[in-house]
Amino acid sequence: MKIENLKNDKCIIAKNQFVIKDNNHVVFQSYDLKIADYDEQEKTLKLFGDLWRFSKTTQKHFKSFINQYTCFGYDNQNDFIKLIEIELKDRIQVIK
Repeated sequence: MKIENLKNDKCIIAKNQFVIKDNNHVVFQSYDLKIADYDEQEKTLKLFGDLWRFSKTTQKHFKSFINQYTCFGYDNQNDFIKLIEIELKDRIQVIK
């Protein structure tokens, strides 16, 4: 298992934002809350909780995580919601 701080889009370390790599899984954790779990082998993503209820800062770091560590693109919130609900609902699972 490898734990590192997430770097934002400008390659600056984001405090209290972590990327945990273990076998084929990459997890994004904000403070002590698990936000997302990406399976690199299966190319699937599990999202924990209602992402849009997290703080704007956590949402910003989540976007960085998606763009840096997964095969999914995240340009804006509406397009990502469309991915979740319509286009990739078999590969992106929201767990509330």
